[in-house]
Amino acid sequence: MNFINSLDFARTLDRVDPLRFYRDRFHMPQHGGKEMVYFTGNSLGLQPKTTGSYLPQELDAWADYGVEGHFKGKNPGLGRGHDKATRFQMDKTFLPMQTAQRWQISNAPVLSMAACRAALDIYAEAGMVALGILPDWREPNVIRCAPVPLYNSFEVVHRFGQILDGLL
Repeated sequence: MNFINSLDFARTLDRVDPLRFYRDRFHMPQHGGKEMVYFTGNSLGLQPKTTGSYLPQELDAWADYGVEGHFKGKNPGLGRGHDKATRFQMDKTFLPMQTAQRWQISNAPVLSMAACRAALDIYAEAGMVALGILPDWREPNVIRCAPVPLYNSFEVVHRFGQILDGLL
């Protein structure tokens, strides 16, 4: 297939994309009543619409087992402190790291979260949000646009290209 830089071609690719059915399973950020071009390819990504159904079971496990609920509940571990060699196999069995290192990845690092907040402020200041684009920031001065196939359509990627072309 030859690439054609057009909205019609992007829409054609969307119609045959095997991942197209996943897109409406995520909450898409809005700005000014319009859906944003969301290109932050970080590990957390967009919130699935089913997230709310997982919260009560996590809270119940926490209530029933205390902090051990994160290891003994229905979804033990969820990657927190999980053995590095096997954590991305997504097995439902929690296999903890055997050293104190497991606590280094147990909680969201406060400093990283502060940097994330600062990046969002920079996007707002630069006008990216006003343009309907939410990219990812990387030090020292890189704005990374990382489309994610599960929720970014070809049409959205094309729209981003048009916005970027207009800025250049």
